[in-house]
Amino acid sequence: MAVTLLLMFCSGCALFVAALLLYSILVSESGDIAKSLFVTTAFLCAEANLYALHSGTPYPAGLACLTGAVWCVRTGYKTTSPRAVAFAGALGGLAVAFWLPYIVALPALLCWVVFHRPTGRAKAALTLILSTAFTGALLFAIGAHFRSADSVSGFRMWLIESSHGTEQNRNLIRALFGLPRSFMDMGQFGVRIKQFLLRDPYANVRLAELLRLSLVKVILFYVALISLAFLWRATNGKRILIVFAVAFLANMALAIFFEGGSPERYFPLYPFFFLAVLGCISLPQIPRPVQIFLISVFFLMIVGNLPSSWASSIHAEENKAAQRIRPLLPLPPESLIVAFANDSVSSMHQSAPLYEINRGSTFRLISIYLPMERTLYWKQDFATNALAVWAKGGQIWISERVLYAEPRREWNWVEGDDPNVRWADIVDFFRPLDREPTVGGEDGFFLLRSSTANYGTFASIAFPTGAMINRLPKANLPERLRPVMPIRSIAESIRLSTERRQPIVFQAQLGIAPSPGMRIWFYIR
Repeated sequence: MAVTLLLMFCSGCALFVAALLLYSILVSESGDIAKSLFVTTAFLCAEANLYALHSGTPYPAGLACLTGAVWCVRTGYKTTSPRAVAFAGALGGLAVAFWLPYIVALPALLCWVVFHRPTGRAKAALTLILSTAFTGALLFAIGAHFRSADSVSGFRMWLIESSHGTEQNRNLIRALFGLPRSFMDMGQFGVRIKQFLLRDPYANVRLAELLRLSLVKVILFYVALISLAFLWRATNGKRILIVFAVAFLANMALAIFFEGGSPERYFPLYPFFFLAVLGCISLPQIPRPVQIFLISVFFLMIVGNLPSSWASSIHAEENKAAQRIRPLLPLPPESLIVAFANDSVSSMHQSAPLYEINRGSTFRLISIYLPMERTLYWKQDFATNALAVWAKGGQIWISERVLYAEPRREWNWVEGDDPNVRWADIVDFFRPLDREPTVGGEDGFFLLRSSTANYGTFASIAFPTGAMINRLPKANLPERLRPVMPIRSIAESIRLSTERRQPIVFQAQLGIAPSPGMRIWFYIR
């Protein structure tokens, strides 16, 4: 808990520093204190920032470094000394070290440097590139050393692991709605629009319902985004618009080709976006109706985002989740409470570390699977976790929702969002398992028995690691542990055993499965 609180404190401090730096940049650019303060307030009230404020993630630290790089260039533009640009490059490299997607902001930062150098632009650009590359390479080398990634293949594996197995689909649609969600609170709109577009048979969402939710906010945001094109009318606005356009295109390219649904994905765009907004509402060449419209949209954003972040709203959600967990307590050490990823129970440790049930707790709250992350192997991952928990003497409590033939609408399940997981798959996996009666009422949890049948089911599909196999009670193992595993699972098993510095011995035999394709059969000693 102490580590979580420290990370949350660092996130808050990083956002505060980023806001101060942005305010200084905006005042330097416009000279208008009132409008600079208004745009800075909009920055702080952006939905992704309000969430990151208490998340304990490295995203705010990277945002502070990126904003600091923009600030260094702006404050040092009147001098010919390369120090300001070199320091800006170092901050840019540090931002990328905090979170790799910040790399898409570097082309915009380069344009920002070029536009703020009346002379010696080539030298300044080269200084920025070299200082960024040096800082980034140094920090990544240090990280690789401590991760024991001392070879090219090891470094490559480290970078692959940093993606956490994310396997997104329909990224263009996710990006189109993920971008406005980064700035505006959309409530359940993100879930409902996916249910509508994917024709979720369990939700039956209608277009009229989307209009009642936040579709108007999406339209207003994109109209405001298009309104920034009026910056082209002003000489000073042209360079701001070009810098913003470079940042926007680079960020959207990453969102479309990698992952575009997460609100924090657009943090690399933030400093340049709010710079463009300030230019549009402060330059005299911009039509007055456009300025009034932009001010109105961002005022609505501030007013609309704050209610969901009030302490009363947050505490109400925390209390609801805690009431479902309390009947299960106390739990043995190393126990698991398993829920769905969009269930507030699964994120209780991260979202409310100071809550009474989290103080000194020895149990873990996890999701059945993480959406878009290794979902092809969600059953194997769950089985591996279950066997490890039982080997340590812990208990496993699972949300009763997995037993329902159909998900309820308020559970925010989206059928078809992940092609590897269907609701029927989850029900078919958990229903046959041995379990105790449900505790905690209608939306409670059931205890998964550590029976021979459950051991056999999980051992037949779990990823075989040395730690897991050696700790299993021999009486609960099937006569011959022989799971069928794809090649990718072999590499995962070897990697896990290597990380934990525990030996694992494989005796492999190749054979043709009844269905076309090669399989490897494992016999574990």
